[in-house]
Amino acid sequence: MTGNWEWQQDSVPEQSPLINIWGSSASDVFAVGSEGTIIHYDGSGWCPMVSNIISHIWGIWGSSGDDVFTAGSAGIILHYDGSEWQRMNEGILPYLRGIWGSSNRDIFAVGGNGTIQHFDGSEWSTVEIDCLAHLWGVWGSSVSDVYAVGAQGTILHYDGKSWATVPSGTTSFLRRIWGSSGDNIYAVGSGGTILHSDGKVWKPVSSGTSKDLWGVWGSSGNDVYVVGSGGTVLHYDGSSWSQVSDEKPCDFWGVWGSSEDDVFLVGTGGGILHSV
Repeated sequence: MTGNWEWQQDSVPEQSPLINIWGSSASDVFAVGSEGTIIHYDGSGWCPMVSNIISHIWGIWGSSGDDVFTAGSAGIILHYDGSEWQRMNEGILPYLRGIWGSSNRDIFAVGGNGTIQHFDGSEWSTVEIDCLAHLWGVWGSSVSDVYAVGAQGTILHYDGKSWATVPSGTTSFLRRIWGSSGDNIYAVGSGGTILHSDGKVWKPVSSGTSKDLWGVWGSSGNDVYVVGSGGTVLHYDGSSWSQVSDEKPCDFWGVWGSSEDDVFLVGTGGGILHSV
């Protein structure tokens, strides 16, 4: 891969597939994956953490390094308080795939058959919506501007009062969503699909690939990464998208960074690619 990147996959126990990643800083990063895998990076190396579950973990988000939440298969939600991971629920069906919050008192987790769970700082509750599509990604710019994406090109928007379907112009499976602001948002999914919203209308973006895309993150609107199957890594520099080559490909599923110069990619085989 162009630039200064290094592989760190030897740090992952039994090279478990890694699905997602989030951090509070360059020296406080969490990666999650299959069979309850959670590993932590302290700025110098990765160490395994005890999750006490064996189901896959698909989503992770936190308000700080000692207030982190995950969502996964069997609908299990975990919370980390800086000392240990604990279950917040007994699990709900179907699965959960994504989690995001505006604060630790306003968190959404999304999943199969239109499942949306909300946390108000005290308890999780089910949000009733008129949608049965499988939801995978959730992101927002504020308490009254939240999006969820999923199967069949589904995009839902929350205005602080209710959820409503938003036209996407695609039937592709949308898996993740991220934005630098409420008027600069990206959703990515199957077959190389990238959609962009200015806060009003969603429009397709030419990605230059037909690979399935699994993750999106940026340090700003002028520095955005999209990752996917077959070692796909796309980068947007504020004017155009380019495909970054890689000599040791794996399927990348998650991307996160503390800055434009400190970016992590995670994926199959316990693959961790870190810019240094």
